[in-house]
Amino acid sequence: NDRVIERRHGMWSAENPPFGAVFTYWLRDGFKSKRDARLELEKEAREEEADTPVATMEELRAEDLEVGPKLHLVIRDGAGSIVRRVPAGHEAGLQRVAWDLRLASAAPTDLSPPENRMPWESPEKGPLALPGTYTATLESWVEGEWTALTTPTSVDVVPLNLGTLPPADPQSVLAFRMETRDLRRAVLGASELLGEVDNRLNHLREALIATSDADPALMVELEALKARYDTINLAMNGDRTKGSRNVFTPPSIVNRVQRIAYDQWDTTQAPTNTHRQAYVWAKDAFEVEYANIQQLVTDLELLEAKAEAAGAPWTPGRVPSWP
Repeated sequence: NDRVIERRHGMWSAENPPFGAVFTYWLRDGFKSKRDARLELEKEAREEEADTPVATMEELRAEDLEVGPKLHLVIRDGAGSIVRRVPAGHEAGLQRVAWDLRLASAAPTDLSPPENRMPWESPEKGPLALPGTYTATLESWVEGEWTALTTPTSVDVVPLNLGTLPPADPQSVLAFRMETRDLRRAVLGASELLGEVDNRLNHLREALIATSDADPALMVELEALKARYDTINLAMNGDRTKGSRNVFTPPSIVNRVQRIAYDQWDTTQAPTNTHRQAYVWAKDAFEVEYANIQQLVTDLELLEAKAEAAGAPWTPGRVPSWP
């Protein structure tokens, strides 16, 4: 019948096993937030038919303001320097966590939950670690304090020697990738800052329009800043006008840096001359735009101060004066 046919042709799937060094650990009690600890005490009181403890407003406020406990697998290199902190489960019981043999990414911090990520988007990752001996320690973070829960466990990262083009000097390859990571950290951070500057400029424009006593020269100054922003953004993030119309546009600073990372983060091969040339071009171009961004932010703060003095409505980036 149909039911039997459906069973025979049913598909079963599961997530792939984690890649890298996998660690299994057991927590007797786990780490509870203040709220979880209170709810557990209330549950025990109900089970024992005792009076339920009543939390004070100060205790409830502490719950609301608390940043809950965290647990991380901390990876260190042979010199003892931390190269990665991998989030780990802090609930009681048997837990498992994997280090994917990568260094930290240094990309801008993203607090959005994983479920909000688009299907084609992958989590940020750093370059692959070089073969060698590392150590792993399970450490808790509670109210800003790190505490080691285990003694260091040795981890040997061993090459499979399957690459057709192994690098002659792995250390120089890692050095280039770390330079790229540092440049990428600054470039992506500056790009995010430009987005904030654009938001501040757009809000400030509407605020000046709503301020009847504002000097018209302030609006002229604002539009001059917006023109400078557009020029910087064009160099940093590319020509969206051409791109949206399928017209060729040269790679932007962000695009060049991202391309190097995209090519180098998932290979054991050495960077090509094209990668090294792209790095030099992006670095030199970014140094120019970095100075322009700094000056733009300084001038924007001065304009925001003038808008505040004129009694303009609040806009992002300003502290309202009072009285």
